Amino acid sequence: MKTIHMSIVLVIASASILVSVVASDSFTAVLRILSSGTIKTEVRANSGSVEDIQAAINKAIATGAVNVIIPEGNWTFAAHGSFRVNITVPARGLNIFGAGINRTVLAMPVDDSAPNTVMFNVEGTSGGRIRISGITFKGRPNIETSPTGDTGIEIQVCKDFRIDHCSFYYMGDCGIAVGDAEYQYGHYGGDLNLISQGVVDHCYFYDIYKPQCTDAGRGYGYGVSVMVAYHYLWSYNIYWNPDQIWSDLFGKYNRNVYIEDCYFSRCRHAAQANWAGAYVLRYSTIEDTRPYEVSTTGHPVRENVFGMLACEIYNVTIRKTAQAPNNFVGPLVEGGSALIYNNTFINLEVGIELGSCEDKNGTPYHPKGHTREVYIWNNRYINCWTQINTHSNEPEGCPAPILGTEYFLSDPTVNGHSYTPYPYPHPLTLIETPHT
Repeated sequence: MKTIHMSIVLVIASASILVSVVASDSFTAVLRILSSGTIKTEVRANSGSVEDIQAAINKAIATGAVNVIIPEGNWTFAAHGSFRVNITVPARGLNIFGAGINRTVLAMPVDDSAPNTVMFNVEGTSGGRIRISGITFKGRPNIETSPTGDTGIEIQVCKDFRIDHCSFYYMGDCGIAVGDAEYQYGHYGGDLNLISQGVVDHCYFYDIYKPQCTDAGRGYGYGVSVMVAYHYLWSYNIYWNPDQIWSDLFGKYNRNVYIEDCYFSRCRHAAQANWAGAYVLRYSTIEDTRPYEVSTTGHPVRENVFGMLACEIYNVTIRKTAQAPNNFVGPLVEGGSALIYNNTFINLEVGIELGSCEDKNGTPYHPKGHTREVYIWNNRYINCWTQINTHSNEPEGCPAPILGTEYFLSDPTVNGHSYTPYPYPHPLTLIETPHT
């Protein structure tokens, strides 16, 4: 006979009863009986393998669960190609919890030679929320020599997602990659409402880097990468006019990915945006970016590539420690708009670098994607060789940004703009999600 232990808690505010059931079953379920009479279960995976996590997620979705629990342990996570954890978020939402950083560890096999692998692939066209919390993701550590490049979590078309209290190691591509339907699928007919937005908080990123892995000799390695529109959308003018950026983007949650209370070490870029992506990096620390690389970037318009739409960077510390090599830069903006203020830059070659387009005469030409509406103020530069530097890019029609025209060394009020930062901490981080 099975031994069943039950605890019943009456929650007056929600008129619900919680019944915890522990049984010798393949899954441990926590039943939540709502006032409507429906039952939702919390499903526990048998282990941290790809198969067991996927089985638990499938079970949760099929039974109406909202929480999936991955147990504590150091687990081999042998993903390759499309064999990975695939999460189609139900409309009611889904939460995936580990036991905590360095307690639930999912590690790719060191000697695995599979191509670039995404560990968790999340698709949220239903509109349901996804939260992933308390997990350490480890890619393959042979990032210096292997042609592979792993990604910890890929977010596609998810509104109000939250990734928190996770850590990421040895990802040759991205710790977290955020995209939308157009970038990932290209079959939603230009519906620009299908755009991911959410928050990454209290996460740690180490050695997110892949050297010289492209034809142009560029490396990969992005702590958090934010992208929106794919190449066939050249026919759409997805760049906003300056007035719309001020009314609908800066200081707003709309279209933005918020990165806050995070730590980055030995990454190529801590955060980046292209394909008209937008992000806010705040209250975070970046240390020891890879040599000759930049801490954060807003990509330029290049041939057949959209650049960044906008970013806000504030209350961030970027520093090189005494042990790290020289020659790295703080924020780099080569396209789009930016607000960079209240930051501290320590021991850098250049505090802030500004560039221009690289659109090779345009396909078609997108002047709105060029560097513009950049405001820099109230930053501290400690032992930096150069505080702010500008450069031009090819073709010759893309000169260096001009002070007083494209960028300003003052807050936005100099041009009559009002700006208030979005509330901190992000409201999504204040939503309690009960789980065992």
